[in-house]
Amino acid sequence: MPICEAFGSCAPNVKWIVMSEEISSHAVFSNAFTLLLKLWRFDQPPLEHRMDAVPVGAHLTPEYLLLVRNSQLTSSDDLQKDQSKIKRLTRLSSPLSGEPIFLDSFPKLTLWYRQHQACIASPLSGLVPGTPVHQIVEALLNFMFRKINRTGQSLTPAISGSSSSSGPGNEDVSLHLKLPAWDILEAVPFVLDAALTGCAHGRLSPRELATGLKDLADFLPASLATIVSYFSAEVTRGIWMLASMNGTDW
Repeated sequence: MPICEAFGSCAPNVKWIVMSEEISSHAVFSNAFTLLLKLWRFDQPPLEHRMDAVPVGAHLTPEYLLLVRNSQLTSSDDLQKDQSKIKRLTRLSSPLSGEPIFLDSFPKLTLWYRQHQACIASPLSGLVPGTPVHQIVEALLNFMFRKINRTGQSLTPAISGSSSSSGPGNEDVSLHLKLPAWDILEAVPFVLDAALTGCAHGRLSPRELATGLKDLADFLPASLATIVSYFSAEVTRGIWMLASMNGTDW
């Protein structure tokens, strides 16, 4: 969580050379974020979609992970006589602090997690034109569907609902995407909603949508988590028509 909070707040122009390989802050963040999701068991189906017993790890929310960590710290006094347990506790606990840590200690992670929960609970809303988030949304849409934009079709206004915008130019796209990972993740749900709306209204083909999603995931692998949670929630709501691709209705 500290790694996600720190590196997700860095612009991608911060890079390091490790074993002749260039590593960006986005790469470090995506790796740490993916590990956090594995610890969280993010891939577990929601409880309401399971007919059997509660699965192991179903309650492994970020809050629960921190609760386990904090409880280990408070119980350390009872383990003084067992050196093997003490060593194990030392490995599991953060070496940076012996104090309890709560989710609010990571404001960027908390913001993403609240947005993640909101996307699952109800249809997306709240994107205000002209705000920094809206500008990032438009930049990501132009990045994902740049081949369509080159044909002269104004994709962004039709998808994002900004009737007065013609979409940023290539130089603006590059500028907007050189942002901290957390800022990009905040915009991703709105990008997905806009792209899905464009596909439903015939402005994007299903293949173009799939290709754009791949480009987004390649650009910031951590965005896969939001892609999965958003589309899973939308499928359960059942408000979208099927789309045909490769002879199959999806």
